[in-house]
Amino acid sequence: RADRITGVQFSSDGRYVATTAEDARVVIWDAQTGKTVTSLEHKSTTYSPQFSADGLRVLVGSYDKTARVWNPATGQPITELLKHPAPVHYARFSPSAKRIVTACDEGAARVWDADTAQPLSGAMSHNGRVTAASFSPDEQLVVTSAMDGTARVWYLPRAPLPVPAWIPELAEGVAGQRLNERRIAEAVPTSDLLRVKQRVLESLSTDFY
Repeated sequence: RADRITGVQFSSDGRYVATTAEDARVVIWDAQTGKTVTSLEHKSTTYSPQFSADGLRVLVGSYDKTARVWNPATGQPITELLKHPAPVHYARFSPSAKRIVTACDEGAARVWDADTAQPLSGAMSHNGRVTAASFSPDEQLVVTSAMDGTARVWYLPRAPLPVPAWIPELAEGVAGQRLNERRIAEAVPTSDLLRVKQRVLESLSTDFY
């Protein structure tokens, strides 16, 4: 490649290599032949490629202030963009590949759902650019390092399953709509939301929720 390479990683089975570069492209290579399998592209320099353990996804950060999960076989995006307020130089899957942690130049790391691209945490902030982040094996902790000369460990609370029935009911009430049995959106009366809120307020439960 003519442009400067910013990152490289093998897939877990050793068959493929992903490279990121200043030309904004991510190229997936056949490790045996050196031939290009596919390529995908952000709007600016790409960084920190990582294959999921099963090799079916590749995670990339970018100077365009986003990170994204891609299909390495087709070059098509799997998730929506994970949008940040500053460039993302580092991104990593959790051991289960169900979550993602990103390190942003604004001085914060964030945790995301790897399937929905929805944020699962607030900003885990430092006083300088966050340079790296990683999950503990049980995914209960995240460790971050930064240009402020510190490393920090953050606790990620995990909600127990199954969730109570009132949580989806509350979500429907707040959104003002639900899907009926025919998978068609229908309005949720305000009275339903008020009824759920009253039930929660009167509950004597002391569980996580």
